[in-house]
Amino acid sequence: MALSQPGPQPAAPGRGQTLVLRLDPLHNWSDLVVLAFAIVFTTYMALGELLAQGWSKDPGVYNHLSLFAPLALGLSVMAWRRFRRVRLTIDEEQIDAVSVWGVRKGCRLEDLSDVTQEGKTLARQLYFNQKDGIAFKVWRNVWTGMQLSTLSVFLGMPVPGQPEPIRSRVAIWTATLFARGFDALFLVMGGAVLVGAATADLDAHVYQRATAICSALPAATNGDCYAVVPVRVVAIGERSFSEYSMTLSAYAQTYDTTAISNNPTYHKFRVGMATYAKLWKGKLTLIQADGASWIESTDNPLYQEAWARTGFPTWIIALVGLIPILSRLHPVIT
Repeated sequence: MALSQPGPQPAAPGRGQTLVLRLDPLHNWSDLVVLAFAIVFTTYMALGELLAQGWSKDPGVYNHLSLFAPLALGLSVMAWRRFRRVRLTIDEEQIDAVSVWGVRKGCRLEDLSDVTQEGKTLARQLYFNQKDGIAFKVWRNVWTGMQLSTLSVFLGMPVPGQPEPIRSRVAIWTATLFARGFDALFLVMGGAVLVGAATADLDAHVYQRATAICSALPAATNGDCYAVVPVRVVAIGERSFSEYSMTLSAYAQTYDTTAISNNPTYHKFRVGMATYAKLWKGKLTLIQADGASWIESTDNPLYQEAWARTGFPTWIIALVGLIPILSRLHPVIT
């Protein structure tokens, strides 16, 4: 993380002055970007679930809400606490520190012996040592150079790392570039999943509306409506994890899809079997298994909407986002 160049040293504080230091959003811009995107991502996913329940008349579309809503709330609270609650307060008698979790630690200035620095490049910590041990530890890299210079003046003792030697700056820039690579990967992949979810939500909304207004039409020419068409089973694949490939023909046209059902329903289909299917925008979304039941295909927009929130891409984003997000949830002060 690039550090501010040392400027003019602040004057010594007068009697009765109090210094309050909080995290600077500009200095910690990457934290702000990652947390803001994570909040937008989880909030949109949670709203999509609620809208899907509202649009659908089928209570089984989402039998329960996922963790997106509490995640969005938790990340919002953590971001606010990180930039508004974390602080160092120094007056003429003592220094107090408040962490992300609201834990308060302090030390009287007369008991403070020195401030030392330990840890590797991006995990350096300032140790505020008192006569009988460590009063508390503070992450070093989240503070600007001017903040640390001012802190040094108020404490009346040196704070390590000001100014940074050239070798240390090169190590910081290299490590920061590596860390920003994880951030960029999370933002790019997360953005792609978010766009996919928005597209799936829009298609699901249009499809649900078509289900409501077009069910009485025989074979609609309107592209927004679906048509119930007679089909014949051409081929059936092996069932795996509730899914199996199917090839069906309708009006001399062949459709390849993936059906979803339990094992008893799977065994109802036979090659050459005549049945019906719902055709929407060139894809078969529902296939009739018998006179009383229909099965869903993976081309069904309602399935795609749920998959956008519970499928493989979302789990990949969860894994990719572990390092960028968890590193921002450190309490800063321990």
